[in-house]
Amino acid sequence: MFAKRAPVVRVQLVIPIFLGCLFLSSCSLIYGGDDERGKGKSGLRKKRPAFILSRFVRISENRQGKKEWVLKAREGRFFNKKQQMFLTDFIITFYKNGRASSSLRARRGIINTRTRDITALKKVFLKSSNGRTLSTEELYGNMRSKIISNAVFNRITTEDGTILAGTHLHGRNDLRIFKLKNTVGETRESNLSNRQDSGTEKRRGTSAING
Repeated sequence: MFAKRAPVVRVQLVIPIFLGCLFLSSCSLIYGGDDERGKGKSGLRKKRPAFILSRFVRISENRQGKKEWVLKAREGRFFNKKQQMFLTDFIITFYKNGRASSSLRARRGIINTRTRDITALKKVFLKSSNGRTLSTEELYGNMRSKIISNAVFNRITTEDGTILAGTHLHGRNDLRIFKLKNTVGETRESNLSNRQDSGTEKRRGTSAING
C-alpha cells in the first residue's frame, strides 16, 4: 500500500546514499523517516528505518565496468543516521576477473554503507570456487579488501574433502589463504604452510592453509 504512494523520485534520492552502482530487480520499497517510534514494552524507543527494500538485488561494478559483487536479499532495512543496512536471508557473490570467486549466505546481516564492512550472522555459509567451504555462526568482512575474520568456532572443508575446525579465522573471502587458531583436523602436507612433517597427521594449534 505504501509502496504505491511513494513517488519514484524518492527512490532516486534515497538509494544513492546507500550505493554507488545499483540495479534493483523485483524490488518493492516502503519509505519511512528514519526517526524514533513510541516506546515499546521494554521502555526503549524503537528506530524506524528510512526505507525498506523487499526481494532486491544490488550489483557493484568497478571503474572498468566489471562486477565486484552481487547482493541478493529477501529484505533490507536502511537507517540513515547509522549508515547501516540490516539484511534478512541474503547471499553475496564475489567476483574476480569477471568470474565468481566465492559466495556468502546467512540468515541475518548488517552492512555499513560508508565503510562497506559486513557482518553475517546465523547459519553463515561461505563457498569458494576452488571447492573449499566454511560453516560458522558469525563472520566479519570488508567487500573492498575481501578479508574475512571472526573469533568463534569454524568448520572448514578443503577441496580434497578433509575438515578443519578452529577459532579466530582470518583470511581471504575465497578461502585460498586463511588462518585458524586452536585447530583440530587433518590435511595434506602440501596444503599446510607451517607443516614440517611429511604425510597426513592430526594437528592442534595455530594453522594456515594456502591455495
